[in-house]
Amino acid sequence: MKAINKKLIFGTANLSKPYGINSQKIQNHNSIKNIIEFLKKEKINFVDTAYSYGSAVKDLGKNRIQKFNIISKLPNLQSTNFKLLEEEIYKTTFEMIYNLRIKKLYGLLIHNTNNLNGAKGIKIYNVLKKLKKEGFVKKIGYSIYSTKELDKFCFKFPPDVIQGPLNLFDQTIVSSGWLGKLKKKKIEFHSRSIFLQGLLLKKKGKLPRKFNRFNQIFKNYHAFLKKSKLEAFEACLLFVCSIKLINRIVIGIDNLSQLKKIVNFKNKTGNYNFKKLECKKESLINPTKWNYL
Repeated sequence: MKAINKKLIFGTANLSKPYGINSQKIQNHNSIKNIIEFLKKEKINFVDTAYSYGSAVKDLGKNRIQKFNIISKLPNLQSTNFKLLEEEIYKTTFEMIYNLRIKKLYGLLIHNTNNLNGAKGIKIYNVLKKLKKEGFVKKIGYSIYSTKELDKFCFKFPPDVIQGPLNLFDQTIVSSGWLGKLKKKKIEFHSRSIFLQGLLLKKKGKLPRKFNRFNQIFKNYHAFLKKSKLEAFEACLLFVCSIKLINRIVIGIDNLSQLKKIVNFKNKTGNYNFKKLECKKESLINPTKWNYL
């Protein structure tokens, strides 16, 4: 088994719709079936999905994924009444399990940590713990965009799993010290957005116009790639693979060829100073801010 396969999680955001700068929706059932069969062959047995991904959950369920470890995320929870809130979480969780045609989830994550504010957050966390105790979920946690969310919630609502961004530009989970803290607390960290939703794979001069304000950052990035004799794809994977504290890596793809390229990736040895590429501009490293550029 290839070393990278042990850490990979197949991300399914674009099974139902295009996701990221470059991506397209995975088009049909046969394409999804071929991807799932390839994952089985390569012994990649983790899949990440979410209630908000719509038809993706049902599409996965049609492909005999009972032996996969499925991580799913709750939708934005609307109820303010505590009893209705518990009913909403249970209904959503059971619906996901039913549509996936599995017995339990490996992980159930809060998709929007704003849901953890106030008394509502205490209730949500207690319901997740209850689902875990009852055996419907193995691990609970939340998905983050910023380490500020960990500062605010990690001690109050101890998770088993955190899913968050980590890429050449956004190295905050490492530089903040949070990755080391999570490891000490035996909390799994699943890195996502390793290509910054495809932005780091864009060819020189091909950035969408709204990113022109970051031209110098991208100029430095492409100069680094040229000097290091690395393709963007290689640099992104080399970086995350070099960080041993990461438990798993969520990867999004448009087709089977892209998945094969990742699986066949060969680690290179070299003295690459990836730290110099770190960027602190939240308007660039946080995709939720891109609509405001």
